[in-house]
Amino acid sequence: MLNELISVIIPAYNEEKIIANSIDSVEKCLLSLKRPFEIIIINDASNDKTLEILTEEGKNKPYIRV
Repeated sequence: MLNELISVIIPAYNEEKIIANSIDSVEKCLLSLKRPFEIIIINDASNDKTLEILTEEGKNKPYIRV
């Protein structure tokens, strides 16, 4: 059971001010579990820079899916 993938789904709408910190917090918690994981962020047509931030975050972190 320790090899099962953990999936965390985060909905986002106009979260440019907090989304990077939210991802960092979730990532830190999941890394401490020492189990495979993915973070799936659902961007609900944000009209701020949320999508740009998510795209940048996901470039170097293959476990982040937008």
